Amino acid sequence: MIPVEQSRLEKLQSYEDRWPFLNFRKFILKTAIYINIAATKIAKHKAFEWVSIMIILLNCIQLAADNSSEEEKKFFMVVIDYCFTAAYTLEMVIKILSKGLVLNEGAYLRDAFNILDFVIVMSSLLTIFQSSTA
Repeated sequence: MIPVEQSRLEKLQSYEDRWPFLNFRKFILKTAIYINIAATKIAKHKAFEWVSIMIILLNCIQLAADNSSEEEKKFFMVVIDYCFTAAYTLEMVIKILSKGLVLNEGAYLRDAFNILDFVIVMSSLLTIFQSSTA
């Protein structure tokens, strides 16, 4: 007899205890597992990598075309900056949901490039939030 490893969902279904709100806790954990599975499928898909590279290239082209000597940025360029920031934030969130943030083996912030990506995205979001409150 070879023991069969149970999936996370099977372990969750068989879990029982006497603490209150067991079904609610199971629902939350099941939702988190499904989100993790979906994010992992997206992050491991080849198209996700290609879309990320294309966004980076388009952002480089936009930065090269941007005229930084102008006092006021054109509305179009501001909207494009927000779109790129949203795309980078979505990419970061998908990777964090699939790998974990820090504690898991191979987590998002255990890779130097992801740390750089995290700092850039967070500073960009901080700049947006700072400019929106001013």
